[in-house]
Amino acid sequence: YKDAGFELEKDLVPVAMTGSTPGLFTVIATHPAGNLRELMALAKSSGKPIAYATPGLGTSSHLAAEYLFGMLAGIPSNHIPFKGGAPATTAVLGGQVELLSASLGGALPFIKQGKMKALAVSSLTRLEDMPNVPTVAESGYPEYEASNWHGIAVPAKTPKEIVAALHTATVAAVKKPEIA
Repeated sequence: YKDAGFELEKDLVPVAMTGSTPGLFTVIATHPAGNLRELMALAKSSGKPIAYATPGLGTSSHLAAEYLFGMLAGIPSNHIPFKGGAPATTAVLGGQVELLSASLGGALPFIKQGKMKALAVSSLTRLEDMPNVPTVAESGYPEYEASNWHGIAVPAKTPKEIVAALHTATVAAVKKPEIA
């Protein structure tokens, strides 16, 4: 945004990180690539740009894909932004777009149903729920990591003792099994 109405580093003070969510690269189940390494090889041999869907322009999923294809792999790509994860997922399931770059939550049900294949996760380590899905780093791009992180911040003028109390309470809460 040209003018968000505040300056992040000047107007806010971080309290605590509450979690992170990896991204995921997926294709329709009938796609010939079984993993990200195979998709990249197909893209290089075809000479066609990879068309990928995301939940929107400038989202973390968009930036994660641009980082991978444009900066690391040097593979031409065609970003197809949608207005949310559901329409992007639908476009890939319907065969209108080749690849989905999105968060885990929206694609996981379709992966479990066998309608989509997970090619790679964007975290540095494999996921407990999908131990057979390699990371992007394992797929030939060792410097790659892209995850969404979530946290709490307060106005910079918040008294330090309140920030400290919020930090302590937040850290204690996210350690609880029912929240973690």
